[in-house]
Amino acid sequence: MGIIAMNQAVYTVRLGQSKALTDGFFERYNQDKTLGDRLRGQHKNLAGILIYYFSKEIKKAQAFGDGVREGASLPTLRTNNSQLARKLGTCEKTVRNLRKRLETAKIIIKTVFHGSNSSYELTLSPAILHISKQGDSENRILYFSKAHAATDSFFDPTRKNLPHTVTRTVQDTNKLNKLEGVDFQQKPESQSVEGKKDVDKLLIGSGKMPETVENQQLEPIQATQEPNSGYETSKNRQETAPPVAAHPPKVAPNTVAEAVAHQPREIRDKIQRHVDRLFSIALINLYDGRWLTDDEKEKGKARLAEYFAYSDPDRYTSGANEITTRIILAKRYVEKLNSKGQILWTTPIPSAYFDFRMEKGFSKTKSWYKSHKKKRLEITLNTTLTKAVNFYTRSLDDGAKIGPAEAYRIVTQNLGKKSKELVRLFNEQISGLKQTA
Repeated sequence: MGIIAMNQAVYTVRLGQSKALTDGFFERYNQDKTLGDRLRGQHKNLAGILIYYFSKEIKKAQAFGDGVREGASLPTLRTNNSQLARKLGTCEKTVRNLRKRLETAKIIIKTVFHGSNSSYELTLSPAILHISKQGDSENRILYFSKAHAATDSFFDPTRKNLPHTVTRTVQDTNKLNKLEGVDFQQKPESQSVEGKKDVDKLLIGSGKMPETVENQQLEPIQATQEPNSGYETSKNRQETAPPVAAHPPKVAPNTVAEAVAHQPREIRDKIQRHVDRLFSIALINLYDGRWLTDDEKEKGKARLAEYFAYSDPDRYTSGANEITTRIILAKRYVEKLNSKGQILWTTPIPSAYFDFRMEKGFSKTKSWYKSHKKKRLEITLNTTLTKAVNFYTRSLDDGAKIGPAEAYRIVTQNLGKKSKELVRLFNEQISGLKQTA
């Protein structure tokens, strides 16, 4: 387990080709539908996200599971409304409505629920999937189990090509990708999909893109308040209980294993590594010289684990970086209080401080982090603006290699890529220089 045999084929979901199949499916489905019954852009965006997550399931099955074999069924996709809502940039209710329409259209041909505290399983239509062996562009979807055929009338297992496609060579596919635009160009066959910045752009086009690393924040997801749910809300709270596939318990867990019990093994291991590192940082910066029992340390780690256990695994690294920064900000706050010399301030014990249920605990540092990021951005923009003005000023000197006109063109072009406000500020600061020149 976890090691692919040397003679075992490696299968990959080709995102570019799958997008083309999805576009064809949508076009064919909408032909005889009234305007109100047609599938729209958001439905296509959701379908693209599902294909992307399914491609990760295929990789996971080959890396850690029983593998993928022709003649057998493909793995199902385990996901939840919260994960899909974050990716789409919408609410969970909208995701439910979009998903029902995809089920009606037979893009999702089967949904298996495992209760309100677990992710559900989806089976996608083979008509929108292109799965091929490594080094071979042929769509092998027909070589897997024909179980889908009974529930998907659009899929004919006796045909070598899907009904809405034509046979194309690799050269034809490359030409098609170029015609479709840079956003939908297929990645090279040998290129890994995992970790690529444009994966979602490849699939969902104009849909909302995931946040950049700089903007990513690991935080519990806003709860949809239910009567007598046991969760309290407050306008002053920076973070709330994160309800996703499994809701957090009303009483905080005492061990990391308890906090991440609802996650698969590889995710539990990943969370454990992040938590161990972050707790070491917390001990050095917030509890230096203080003695903590082993039981208290484990409780503190369990509280930290909850910030990961109910968040998107793709954001763990950026989230850990955010938590590190927030720990440093908390340290500076304590040092600032102690510098006044009135009362000796110390951080509460980890089991209390890192519990997101505590209004005035670590959750409060969320607002500090946002303010810190804003100040850093302002400093970066001011530095960029100063360099631009200095570059233009040098072009006004006698014997300058670049004249003012060319310097102005270079600067405004570069600043314009960042923001129009920077161009405006630049023009404001050099207006006097231009009059003097």
